[in-house]
Parts: sequence; structure tokens; C-alpha cells
Amino acid sequence: MVDFADISVKFNKMLVDSRCPKNVMCNRAGEAIVEVLIYRKGKFFKKRKLTIDASGVVIDANNLVYAVEDYKIYGSNLTPYPDTRIETKDEDYRLQIVVQPKSL
Repeated sequence: MVDFADISVKFNKMLVDSRCPKNVMCNRAGEAIVEVLIYRKGKFFKKRKLTIDASGVVIDANNLVYAVEDYKIYGSNLTPYPDTRIETKDEDYRLQIVVQPKSL
């Protein structure tokens, strides 16, 4: 769980991982869809599905977790990256949380 101001974000589960595995040639890079839980002041607020680009670095509306006037919170960089030689269990996944302050 990641806390920022009065918001907490918890990676809940992997829903879909269609990112092209490391050791495979694909026509499309793919994406992953994850579910996060959002808490405000320690109380459950809502669930949100995020689409994570295969590159893991795209910041846009698809991976926006929460937004207020002063900042936005995004999910990005989902690890581990798929590899057909290794089985990835749900508990192995990690999602990086990015807080973007209001532009000056």
C-alpha cells in the first residue's frame, strides 16, 4: 500500500496480462489491466481498473488512479514483465505509484 496525503492506494489484483513476453516476438506490445483499491482517510473509497502500457512509462487517463486539484496519482511500471520460462503468481506482481503535483 502507498500513502500520499489522505489517500492510500493498494494493488489488489492482476486482471489481464497480455504484454508480449520477453522471449517472444509479437506484432503488438500488449498491455496489462490491474485493479487497485483506493482509501481516503483510512476508509475504503472505491476500486479502479488501470490499463498499464507494455512500456510501463505512459502516464495518461488509462492509468489514472486518483485526481484532485493539487495532484494526480497514477499506476505505472508493472513488474515482473512476462517471460514464458517463468511462472508469475498473482502475489509476485508489483505496481509503481507515481504522484504528479499540480503544474506551476
